[in-house]
Amino acid sequence: MRKTILLFLLLAFATSSFSQQQPASNLALTQTDYLKKSKKQKTWAWISTGVGALFIVVAFAGGE
Repeated sequence: MRKTILLFLLLAFATSSFSQQQPASNLALTQTDYLKKSKKQKTWAWISTGVGALFIVVAFAGGE
């Protein structure tokens, strides 16, 4: 019973945390807003790529 409740709570948390949220207002985004968003996404993509490459290098260097 405890495992079932825990599983249900974890699924509920995962569903709510990955769901899309509705915008607070119906204001349309401008071109500047989209450019800022694009720059931020591109920055995070390069950071993620670098971290992933670092993990791969460490995995190969640390392997026996």
